[in-house]
Amino acid sequence: MVCSVTRRSDVSTNVRIRTAKERGFDPQRDPRILLQYIQDAPRSGRPREITNSMANQLIDMVCENRASQSRTCEMMAFELGVSTISVYHVLKKYGFKSVKPTKKPSLTPEMKKQHLEFCLWFKERIQNGGLKDLIFTDETAVCIGQRRGAQRIWRRTHEKYEASYIQHRWKSKTDFMVWDAFSYNQKDPIHIFKPETAKEKQEAEKEIQTLNKEYKTEETPGRQPVWRFTEERGKLVRRGKGGINWY
Repeated sequence: MVCSVTRRSDVSTNVRIRTAKERGFDPQRDPRILLQYIQDAPRSGRPREITNSMANQLIDMVCENRASQSRTCEMMAFELGVSTISVYHVLKKYGFKSVKPTKKPSLTPEMKKQHLEFCLWFKERIQNGGLKDLIFTDETAVCIGQRRGAQRIWRRTHEKYEASYIQHRWKSKTDFMVWDAFSYNQKDPIHIFKPETAKEKQEAEKEIQTLNKEYKTEETPGRQPVWRFTEERGKLVRRGKGGINWY
C-alpha cells in the first residue's frame, strides 16, 4: 500500500524504512513520521577542484610579469593540472577581464632629452620658490539641477514604474560656463559667463566663417586626378584563356 501511494519501488521503500529506524523511528512507541526520519542526509557536494592555495597561486601566476598576462586559460590550466573552465571561473571571481592591452608610443631619445631638460628646469624653479609664480586655469560647463555624466540606479524589473525610481526632467534647463584660476597660495573668484545673446551668436558665426575662409586650402583648378589600379601599378590582368599571366 505504501508503495502504491508513494509510487516508489519496494527496494526504495525498504531503504527509507531502514533509514528511519536507524534515526530513532519506532512505530510501537510513536507512530508519527517526523521529517528528520525521512529527509535526505546532508551531502558534502562536489569536491572543489581548485583550493584557496591554488587560487592564490593562479593569481600570482597572472600578475608575475607581462608575459604571464597574455597566457590563455588553457596554458594556465595545463600548468596547474586543472580544467580550463575552473581557471576561467577563478579569474572572473577575482575581477579579471580579458581585454586588449593599452598601447602607448615610446619616447625617442630626443623626446627623453627634452623631458629631462624640462624636469631639471622645473626642479630648479621649485627650489627657488618659482612654483608660486605658476597660475592654473580651467573652465567647465554647469547645468543646474543635473549631475554631469551618465547616471545609473539599482532596481528590480517590477520596480520600473514606481515613483521612487522615476526621475523628472524638463525641457528648459539652465546651463552656463564657469571659469576659475588659482596659484600657489591664492585662489581667484569664480567667474560665470553670461548667456550669449542672439547678436553675439551671429557675430561669432561670422568670425568663424571668416577664419575658415582665411585658413582654407586653395584647390588646384582643373580636372581632379583619379588614381586607377593598372598593370603598370602592379595589377594582375588576364590576356588570354590560359589563366592569369603571372601564374
